[in-house]
Amino acid sequence: MISITISLVSYHPDLPMLHQTLASLKQAIKIAREAGQVDEANLVLVDNGNDAGLAELTAETGWTDTIILSGQGNVGFGRGHNLAMAQGMGDLHLVLNPDVDLEPVSLRQAIAFMNAHPECGILAPA
Repeated sequence: MISITISLVSYHPDLPMLHQTLASLKQAIKIAREAGQVDEANLVLVDNGNDAGLAELTAETGWTDTIILSGQGNVGFGRGHNLAMAQGMGDLHLVLNPDVDLEPVSLRQAIAFMNAHPECGILAPA
């Protein structure tokens, strides 16, 4: 089994949409765990807009051990993910937008592909 780190960079997100993203991610992680693929999943949320309520929102969706990075200002998408990656990485790293609604089996399928193709360094959806 593997550990996965998920980084999500937000700047004044649509909170109901972000709630759905985090809930769908939690469900995808659950399915990957049930398949015996994931033993640890860590979320690093980079708050580029100093938005109140993100800690409560992550807790509502079951992400109680989330690292929230804030106070750096709007450093942009790429640098925000670099800040998240500097917190430490799992065996796999998922770069996630705050407006993505994951299909429940998507993560399980992505991990299966990465395990079957160790020569693959990056995987992106079509």
